[in-house]
Amino acid sequence: MTTPPLLEVRDLTISLRTPDGQGIKVTERVSFGVGEGETVCVVGESGSGKTITLMGVLGLLNGAVFRLQGSVRFRGDEILNRPQSALRRIRGREIALIPQDPTTALTPVRTVGSQIVEQMRSHGNISRDAARRRAIELLDEVGIVDPSGAFDCFPHQLSGGMRQRVVIAAALSCNPSLIIADEPTTALDVTVQAQILDLLGRLSRNLGLAIVLVTHDMGIVAEMADRVLIMYGGRVVERGARDEIFSDPWHPYTAGLLASIPPLDGARAERLPSIPGTPPQPGNWPSGCVFAPRCALRTSACMQPPPRHSAGGREAYCVIEPRDRRPVRAGTSRDIAVDFQT
Repeated sequence: MTTPPLLEVRDLTISLRTPDGQGIKVTERVSFGVGEGETVCVVGESGSGKTITLMGVLGLLNGAVFRLQGSVRFRGDEILNRPQSALRRIRGREIALIPQDPTTALTPVRTVGSQIVEQMRSHGNISRDAARRRAIELLDEVGIVDPSGAFDCFPHQLSGGMRQRVVIAAALSCNPSLIIADEPTTALDVTVQAQILDLLGRLSRNLGLAIVLVTHDMGIVAEMADRVLIMYGGRVVERGARDEIFSDPWHPYTAGLLASIPPLDGARAERLPSIPGTPPQPGNWPSGCVFAPRCALRTSACMQPPPRHSAGGREAYCVIEPRDRRPVRAGTSRDIAVDFQT
């Protein structure tokens, strides 16, 4: 990015506190930036550290349970480990969160409209009547057919797609500069997923919102992302522009994710490729490259911390030298190994 990022995360390490004082790392040295109006997709399997990283950025992790180290700057100001009173002035107003499950995010015993109004009144000097009108406008903007009726509904009276639209309306209520969306389409059917993604894309284009979108769906990444952050085992293993990541993956894990996408043409495979094994658990990370136990390309060199390869805005942490890489798009883990070899 040629201009200073809106959000800049540097070497963020999150550890679970333990009685012996050693701690158990759940993320290690995570770094990324988000520019004005940019959409950054954070990709990885469940347990890779995507959500907990962003909860740490927002200051939503219990300090008695987690220890955070590193730097998080928003508009150039350090916000990591700031008092909750200071973070509350940023959360909701400057940085908004769209949670993964709107059912648990919305209070079941209060109408959805009252919850949007509460957020606006807690962050700004606005009357209750004006906040109500603005909430109904927002519900209309996010595509709810009867916004006035939905305003007075309880969460259980709305469908999953409508509840998701409500939490998006709540996120937009204070005109934030950055939205963090934590897998906002996971529990929705494909038609509603497409509508929600189209809505987020329009909001980004029309309002200039920056978006950090957490997902494990590479189809969503292909549609939404400007830049992509690939996480595995609590670490960033590759980052780059969307088209670069899809056309020329540098890390075997990225190649495996792309290989698992069903092809749109050609012969139909009897079985989709998959990455064997399971992700490592915090406190049980292998030495060296965390992906090595599942990688078809592993060598003895993978037992050491992987080197950083970079070019322009691209980065990857892998022992494979640039001269030995070739684009990998399909096949089994064995095919991936063959394609990477010279």
